[in-house]
Amino acid sequence: HRLKQAGVDFTVFEKNQEIGGVWWENTYPGCRLDTPNFAYSLSFAQKQDWKQHFSQQPEILRYLLDVVDFAGIRPHIRCDAEVEALTFDEGRAMWRVRSRSQSGTATEEDFHFVITAMGLLNRPSIPDFKGIDSFQGQIIHSAAWQKDVALEGRRVALIGTGASAFQIGPEIYRQVERLSVFQRNPPWMLPTPTYHDDLRPGMQWLLTHVPSYGRWFRFWQVWIGVEGRLHLVTVDPEWKDPVSCSAANESLRRECMETLERQFADRPDLLPKVTPSYPPGAKRMLRDNGTWPEMLKSANVDLVTTGISHLSHNAIHTVDGQVIEADVIICATGFKAADFLYPLKVTGAGGKDLHAHWDGGCRAYLGIMVAGFPNLFMTG
Repeated sequence: HRLKQAGVDFTVFEKNQEIGGVWWENTYPGCRLDTPNFAYSLSFAQKQDWKQHFSQQPEILRYLLDVVDFAGIRPHIRCDAEVEALTFDEGRAMWRVRSRSQSGTATEEDFHFVITAMGLLNRPSIPDFKGIDSFQGQIIHSAAWQKDVALEGRRVALIGTGASAFQIGPEIYRQVERLSVFQRNPPWMLPTPTYHDDLRPGMQWLLTHVPSYGRWFRFWQVWIGVEGRLHLVTVDPEWKDPVSCSAANESLRRECMETLERQFADRPDLLPKVTPSYPPGAKRMLRDNGTWPEMLKSANVDLVTTGISHLSHNAIHTVDGQVIEADVIICATGFKAADFLYPLKVTGAGGKDLHAHWDGGCRAYLGIMVAGFPNLFMTG
């Protein structure tokens, strides 16, 4: 949008069949924002008629498609064109960009500048479980959901308790025969009673009748999410506690614990399993409106907190000897976030390979540029 405003010619390469990125790829049950949509949306394209505070995937995708049309950048976007290599030509001071369509057709073009905007949470990561090839059921990743997967009446294993699992589990547990949730570390849950609710009529009225109210509300959401809560996660070196990192952090921990204790008062056996042993805010906190505890307490749901040893043809085996039979394994196991720009091959001046230069630890000047790779700008 800004390049177009500045009159700079550009081409966008998109590997998928349509724009939208994470909101085009992620179609798992329950997929929605856990950041308030006013703060999440683009500053230059504010939307006043959101249906909810935390919109669902179809509405976010529709918003992004509308922004592309509103900004007039659709003609600049080339879909089904995955960039697989960037090579710098020192003599011409140009980047050779090689892209490939899903049908296998390769194209090479030259550009003066390249900006990477491939995202961090884009390449699904499925753990290399011992015996994974012997499993005869279905294994799917949350970010590569198979729309034809049948869950009704089946035994399902959900591996992970992060943001995606937190949305998937409550959506599917009522339809499956048995749901086994595999947890490595319990998440801290941020009480958000309105997480799934529609905007109230009064809020809708303000957005449509009070000039710039939506922009003010956006500012408030951003401030609360960053500066407003910063003191809650700032480490006090004088604070001595086995879990929390400051007096304010301990106050947040107690507030979250009071909610957990209330939610699991009827299941004291689960409370120790869902209680984190690290400070709230040390990892991403998840939005909680009660659906996750409700799911865990259901008679057809098990919470497994021991590690996975291996898979067999019809089951997951844990390190303590449990055998948990499964027809479908859902991996909500995150992404190859540490492999920045994976699997793109980048060759800079003097034939320098970017990934070899990084040697497993991506770093850049101001997070944007790397010496030896002229006119290559990175986001993320």
